[in-house]
Amino acid sequence: MEAAGGIGVMLIGIIGIVIGLGSLICWIMEIIAAFKREEKPLLGILSIVLCTIGGFIIGWIKHKEWGIKKLMLIWTALIVAGIILNIIASAMGLATGAMMPGMEGIPGQ
Repeated sequence: MEAAGGIGVMLIGIIGIVIGLGSLICWIMEIIAAFKREEKPLLGILSIVLCTIGGFIIGWIKHKEWGIKKLMLIWTALIVAGIILNIIASAMGLATGAMMPGMEGIPGQ
C-alpha cells in the first residue's frame, strides 16, 4: 500500500516538473515574440522584469498582434494543469500524512 502511494507522489512530482518546464518554455517564447515584434523593446523588458505573470498578461494583451494565440492557449492550459496538480498533491499529502507513523500527536490528525 505504501509503495503505491510513493509511486503516485513521485508521478505527480514528475508531471509537475514537466508542467513547470513547459510553462518556462512558453514564457521564454513570449519574451522572444515581444522582442521580435516590437520596435521598442519595452514590452520584452517588462515581460522579464515582471516575471512570468507580467509576461503572461502582456502576451494575452498582444496575442493577436504578435500571432501567438496558440502559444498563449498552451501556456494557459499548463497553468491550469499546474493548479489542478497542486490541489491533487495537497490532497494526497493530507491523506498520506494521517497514515504516517508518528503523526498521532499532531492536532487535526
